[in-house]
Amino acid sequence: MMSVAVLFVLFLGLAFLGVPIGFAIGIGVLGSVFTSDIISLSYFVRAMANSVDSFTLTAVPFFVLAGQIMSEAGISEGLFKAANV
Repeated sequence: MMSVAVLFVLFLGLAFLGVPIGFAIGIGVLGSVFTSDIISLSYFVRAMANSVDSFTLTAVPFFVLAGQIMSEAGISEGLFKAANV
């Protein structure tokens, strides 16, 4: 129960200080992991690695990369012109 309190206190404190939300959540989770006896750091790292081991989650950055490459190369303009015709 103490680790949950540490998580919320760190998150809210950092959020009110203007730290970006992603960093505030990450620092809060790390703070709660280090103060907890139940959850060890190795379990936390293993859970993060297993959650990223998904085809769908790995496909999303590649679609974004493909869109950026098509935008920089000018391919997307041709595709939009063809779609409008």
